[in-house]
Amino acid sequence: MELFEVIRKRRTIRTYTGKKIRKGDLERIVDAGRLAPSARNRQTWSFVVITEKAVLDQIVSRFHPPRKYDTFEDGKFDGTSAIIAVIVEGSSEYWREDGSAATQNMLLAAKGLGWGSCWIEGQMRSHEEEFKELLQV
Repeated sequence: MELFEVIRKRRTIRTYTGKKIRKGDLERIVDAGRLAPSARNRQTWSFVVITEKAVLDQIVSRFHPPRKYDTFEDGKFDGTSAIIAVIVEGSSEYWREDGSAATQNMLLAAKGLGWGSCWIEGQMRSHEEEFKELLQV
């Protein structure tokens, strides 16, 4: 897909097919995040790719309560096959901008590869520490 077509067609997707994302596609998506600009080129981010169903279900049920437009069933998010957590050092003055640039690159890469995605912010929510503990970061 051409760049401006990807930008035009990218949407927040909350209903997924359950199709497993190829490892090579996940690597390309994360690489797009790694290649994002960062303040002073410090690249203070880390990316944690979660594909294990039990962990995916635990993350979604604990940190993303169901809403009427989500596809939850008994506390489980049906269909998602991967979550990429973007962890950014809070000591960097521009951590929000750096993390946002990396995330946007990954959202566009996912769309360009034919995958749906949804950006879910976590720093401003009250369970940041619990999420870090779960991911051991």
